[in-house]
Amino acid sequence: MKILLPMILTLAALLAIAGAACGDDDASPATPTSSAAETTPAATNLKPPDSELPAAGICAGAPAGSPATVEFHVDVPAPRCQRVLPSTHIRLVNKIERTVDFQLGVFRGTLAPGADATSGLPAGEFLAPGVHGILSTAYGDGSSLVGSGELWLQAGASPAGGN
Repeated sequence: MKILLPMILTLAALLAIAGAACGDDDASPATPTSSAAETTPAATNLKPPDSELPAAGICAGAPAGSPATVEFHVDVPAPRCQRVLPSTHIRLVNKIERTVDFQLGVFRGTLAPGADATSGLPAGEFLAPGVHGILSTAYGDGSSLVGSGELWLQAGASPAGGN
């Protein structure tokens, strides 16, 4: 056993070094810029869902042909959950009196008070089907990204109706 342990540790170290050498430098996420928001194409790297079903219990439908809008209010986002189709663009609106950072997969940025941002890509081009939490600094102490509403991407289904 005493002889096997050093051999296993050496092998683990070599595998770690080899894995780091093979890393993809282009895999880093987009970072917020001075503009309101950024959406980088990631068709092969769809963000996996955070869950299969929404935590909010009821999930509003988005009107066909328009962006799904989520507003950051002082107390809670509105709506707390919204169904969307892969062709739906996402619009976030800051209704509080301080700057808010946000992130939803590759759609991320900073919103000044009263500002809004719409994703440059439809949801199905950067999110996999399922429920996705919007992260923002709108809630909590304002210094960390925390859950700020949910979007339920439903591949090929009608966004109308509630759950």
